Amino acid sequence: MKKIILLLSFAIAGLGISRAQTTISVGNGDDLIKAVADAADGDVIELSDGIHKANYDYISIVDKSITIKAAAGAHPIVYFERLNLENSTDGTTPVGLTLDGVEFSGFQVDSLTGDEDTEGDLVGEYFINLDGSLKSFTDIIVKNCTVRNVKVTTVRGDRSTYSGNGFEFDNDIIYDVRDANNNSYGPFRLKKNISFEYLHITNCTFYNIVNKIIDLEDQETPGEVIIDNCTFYNFGGANTGLYLFDFKAATSLDFEITDCIFSKLNREPDVQTGDPVEIYGFRFPEDGPDIYTKITTTAFGTDVVFDKAGVDDVANGVIWDVNSYIYPDTDPQFADAQNGDFTLPENSDLLQASAEGTIIGDPRWDPNAPNGIFSAEQTALIKIYPNPSSSNVFVQSKKVMNVQFVSTLGQTVKQIRLNKGINKIDVSGLNEGVYFIMTNKGQLINKLVVQ
Repeated sequence: MKKIILLLSFAIAGLGISRAQTTISVGNGDDLIKAVADAADGDVIELSDGIHKANYDYISIVDKSITIKAAAGAHPIVYFERLNLENSTDGTTPVGLTLDGVEFSGFQVDSLTGDEDTEGDLVGEYFINLDGSLKSFTDIIVKNCTVRNVKVTTVRGDRSTYSGNGFEFDNDIIYDVRDANNNSYGPFRLKKNISFEYLHITNCTFYNIVNKIIDLEDQETPGEVIIDNCTFYNFGGANTGLYLFDFKAATSLDFEITDCIFSKLNREPDVQTGDPVEIYGFRFPEDGPDIYTKITTTAFGTDVVFDKAGVDDVANGVIWDVNSYIYPDTDPQFADAQNGDFTLPENSDLLQASAEGTIIGDPRWDPNAPNGIFSAEQTALIKIYPNPSSSNVFVQSKKVMNVQFVSTLGQTVKQIRLNKGINKIDVSGLNEGVYFIMTNKGQLINKLVVQ
């Protein structure tokens, strides 16, 4: 583990005193939990490529704000139990967390082989947990990340009494959030005891999600909730009378969904009766507070009943701006949804369906505009090492296929045929930069950094 002092400083306690921000480089054999514990407020932890095993304990962030990010060109995978945001006994210091470019898995893993125990019990319980000791937080930002195989929920913030700025999820893929305990926990469980200014979810994909997408059931004045350009697939739950968005106690609300795709409900059997559950769209209070709800240019799958089901007795105080129902009963025709590929067909009307004539749903699934962010299923097709490289790379492929190296300018600079197994490829003739590895059908499956 090494530390790099950057020439970045900030005022402390308004006294004009400054200290250097530290970047801490964490390799595969280093103790990530200790690195986070030792980091000071404002520090950045950079993770190297490959496995970072932290599934034996909490990763605790106490009385500070830190960033955990991928090193340049790296694709780190963290095997973890939970990221735990905590305050010490005085509880005076807000806690903040930024995650950037990291994959998080709740499976156990063999540190030597990298093999995941996909048949065993999940270790990952929560992705981000606001601990009972926490009093205040700043911003919780998750961008360019993959979160998968989590036992209960993505964000839990209902244990104590907290206040904070808010939550931002951008360019993330979140899937297989199981709620193995049948608690009606969904990805965002912020149902009580928390006040925040915003929850923004943008350019994200959620699939195989059990129970409520956003649970603010007992919040009277939740912060602004905006969901923009997201794809949802196979979502729902195992409890009767389930609501995907629950604002039961809201006395005021600013809630907007724009340019999204909702496709396929996860109608698991009721845990008591065994019958398929009924899943409703929204729940609002029955006494008719001043609520503003806007849904714009959003597509709903053929089995998604996403009107005001479950809120028919809401008083006239609910303001509906429902422009989205121009796309009901839509089959997005995803390329391979069962395996996490939600690429739209090249002739899909959804590619130009927004008010600006652009794609609705997560933009990464535009077949004509790859953006370098991958699902676990895509990256599983090939592994590239070393990466970055300046000479030869080895590409381990799961099947025979033709691939192209495409520059960030969209130019194909190299075409090769991969055999199943390990392929040695000379990249010394390529200019320095990032190259997208794509199949001849245009599927983005990995990227290479040439130094």
